[in-house]
Amino acid sequence: MPRANKRDDNSIEINERYSRAKKLQEGIGTKSIAFNTNLFPHWIGSLDAFWYLQETRTGQNYRLVNAKTGSNTPAFDHAKLASSLTLAGENVTADNLSLTEIDLIQAQGKILFSAFNKRWVYNCSSEACEEITAYPKNWKVAPDGKTAAFVHDYNLWVKDLATGKEKALTQDGERFNEYATHQPMSVYGKQGLSQSLEVIWSPDSQRIFTLIIDIRTVEIGPPLVQHVPTDGSLRPKILHPDRRQAFPGDEHIEAYQFLTIDVGSGRIQTADYRPCPVMYPPYSGYFTGGRGWWGGDSRHAYFIDQECGGKVLNLVKLDAVTGHTEVLFQETSEFEVSLVPISHTHTLLMPLPDSNELIWFSERDGWGHLYLYEMTTGRLKNPITQGNWVVRNVLHFDAKHRELFIQTAGREEGRNPYYCDICRVNIDTGIITTILSTNHHYIVCDQRSRFCVSDQSAVGVSPSGQYIVTTRSRVDEAPVSLLLNQDGSEVITLETADVSGLPTNWQWPEPVILKASDGCTNIDAVIFRPTDFDPNKSYPVIDASYAYVDPIGSFDNNHGGSRMYLSGAAYAELGFIVVMINNRGNDGLRDTAFRHYQNPDFPVDPLLLRKYFKDDCIAGIKQLAEHYPYMDLERVGVVEFCSIPMALAGVLHHPDFYKVGVSVCAMADTRLVGAFSRQKGNWLQFEDFAENLQGKLLIIAGMLDWAIPQATTFRLVEALQKANKRFDMLLLPNLPHGHNNYTVQRSWDYVVEHLLGIEPPAGFQLTCNIVDAQKEAELQYLEREE
Repeated sequence: MPRANKRDDNSIEINERYSRAKKLQEGIGTKSIAFNTNLFPHWIGSLDAFWYLQETRTGQNYRLVNAKTGSNTPAFDHAKLASSLTLAGENVTADNLSLTEIDLIQAQGKILFSAFNKRWVYNCSSEACEEITAYPKNWKVAPDGKTAAFVHDYNLWVKDLATGKEKALTQDGERFNEYATHQPMSVYGKQGLSQSLEVIWSPDSQRIFTLIIDIRTVEIGPPLVQHVPTDGSLRPKILHPDRRQAFPGDEHIEAYQFLTIDVGSGRIQTADYRPCPVMYPPYSGYFTGGRGWWGGDSRHAYFIDQECGGKVLNLVKLDAVTGHTEVLFQETSEFEVSLVPISHTHTLLMPLPDSNELIWFSERDGWGHLYLYEMTTGRLKNPITQGNWVVRNVLHFDAKHRELFIQTAGREEGRNPYYCDICRVNIDTGIITTILSTNHHYIVCDQRSRFCVSDQSAVGVSPSGQYIVTTRSRVDEAPVSLLLNQDGSEVITLETADVSGLPTNWQWPEPVILKASDGCTNIDAVIFRPTDFDPNKSYPVIDASYAYVDPIGSFDNNHGGSRMYLSGAAYAELGFIVVMINNRGNDGLRDTAFRHYQNPDFPVDPLLLRKYFKDDCIAGIKQLAEHYPYMDLERVGVVEFCSIPMALAGVLHHPDFYKVGVSVCAMADTRLVGAFSRQKGNWLQFEDFAENLQGKLLIIAGMLDWAIPQATTFRLVEALQKANKRFDMLLLPNLPHGHNNYTVQRSWDYVVEHLLGIEPPAGFQLTCNIVDAQKEAELQYLEREE
């Protein structure tokens, strides 16, 4: 039989490659690739026992662990509970119980849980489920359990839980002038998506510390035009025409005004302090993000003010009776003061009201460390940690022994600088006791971290401090979840991740340590190879570095999801060597010199664009190519996953190295992005480098992107046109912020065509229902008028 021609061979091979890549990409949302890569423990009251959700190939199980005995058993009879729920009118199966807010009351043989938008109690002895009354999740109940606070019609209300009587504490709230609420994406002009209740009850349950956000004078943001209405109508629509959005340098910005309310009398006392600008990160509310708290006397409250530009931060003491404020101390930085590492959504601060002390996080000596302050006076008592390494997590405080459970990184010479250990430190002496430290990344649930963003009730350390649940992880190993005692001895292996869904002949990614372009600084990287890798062949290279990714040293490195990990592996399956590098200038959780490095040749926005510095990535790829000659440096591309303009930085700043780039929803002009109270500056933008374009560039943008205005893309397009540059562009009329299956598929097609020189398979379609369903839900939100 005559052999098929080379074109036919290429077609067969690329079809197979796309099929393998599709399995990996679709496994991101459907959880069909790996199971139990993370473990989220929920401790039962003050007991040394917890439950967690175990994933299976057919569903999920709830497990109960007794830390003292090391037992790991089913938390309840799943079949009986499912049957009981079905009898109550909700059709479920034993392996697909979707329960939330579980409270195991073991002494009474009852289980409280939420399901189907209802609250239930299951009696283990009678095997019956009964619907019970539950307060809304966003209510805040006072410490004495008698009163709950909530928001209604933009005002703050309270309810007496015994009598049911309700009372409005404020009267003048209205749209864009809202009490006690936080909307996580409002600085991007996305109001009304979701809200958190921003109130803190005083310890004596008599007062509320809260805020009001007034954006009535903030300018209207760029219009979101739906050019192809999904309702079938013809005329284009402007969605949310009154949404507010401030840009850097605007006179009116989103800011917090603080106040306290005496619940009994209804007296409102506004803080004698100017409104405080909303600062990064916007995803958590002010109080839920740990920036304000009550003192132990129930009269004085404390809040953090970060001034515009981010370089000055004040700790302010507030008298709830008089409204008088006092700046206790001030933190300053040449760059911006950071209380929230990129791995977290909340600060690493820990108030100790019982002793009137405050554990404070600071990078004042160039490294992220902890300091002990006298809270009422702002006097520094002593540094808690010191050295050329960083504190990465604050987990638990043992008041009796004055010990703090923390995680650090970089203490071990020669180890990946992002691998976290687990240790204890005495807050008075600074003596550190290592609990567990090996050449791995240890993940411990902390309600303040991005890792726990999907389950903020999970806690890694037991209430007693006697036990710790951690997941040991690396990019080249299956994760293992362990139960440890406080000395680091293993009590039991809880779960070993099931990664049997990975492709046949799976090539584990390789973690490596490289040198930055200065030849001195260590930078970490991960290399992905295709499953049919042949070192005797030549492969194009894809730079898939991502500026906001958590450390690329663990199997599951995207705060609980494997999006980045599997996306990089999917690109490799197409026939590439894929490299992810944490370069200087990145938010890479290291020292300030590393984080704030800026290439002097590109005087760009110091608070935003420095992280797109590509010299280190190029230096790293060249080092790898010397060691791995199958990497073809004449065929190097750079891709973006969403928003972060790594591809633009590559093809426009280094056109001699990067031949192909794919830009998705890129932040091409920082002057048109939500302010975060950044000051205006005459910074270079990507349009200023349009003349540099030499290779192939695909620009993808969603016309309903609420976070990155389309004007940022069009300004770059206009500059490229004026420079007479050829480029490709894909505009999707109903795509909100981010990517969908089609953008991922087109990104694959582009690098395959222009780096591999192969025509993408005809008729191929990437389908991951979860990813597209998320975009559809977001679109439905945008279509809802206020």
